[in-house]
Amino acid sequence: NSTAADLQEPTVEDLMKSDPEVERWRSGAEEDLKRAGDTPLARAFLALVIGDWAEARRCFEEATRTTPDRPEGWNFLAKLAAREGQWPEVVEWCTQGWDRDRGFTLHLSNRAAAWFMIGEQRARAGKEYEESFRKACTDC
Repeated sequence: NSTAADLQEPTVEDLMKSDPEVERWRSGAEEDLKRAGDTPLARAFLALVIGDWAEARRCFEEATRTTPDRPEGWNFLAKLAAREGQWPEVVEWCTQGWDRDRGFTLHLSNRAAAWFMIGEQRARAGKEYEESFRKACTDC
């Protein structure tokens, strides 16, 4: 029998305690990103590597303002919002990314998943949900 705690994503600290190779990888990635230069995207990925989600979000938001045509900022803002269950926000970030880069299809698949989750939440709450599922299918 699984509990909710069993299904939670392990933290960076949990992974480092359980596998010393993870700490070596994190340290190497941190050094590589420092050498990449002082750009919003580099700072955002560095924040992800060290597990500072708030700083990663701030830097990805800055990256979308300074380099809006790069898909990484939009994609990772959507991933951070999904991590918090903020499905309408996921839809917004994915839409912003898709509007700028029609070739980056992860924007569509992530947006479809978010619409599906919105529909699931609405259905459980006894609210109209079919429109959310239609939008999910449109993006698939």
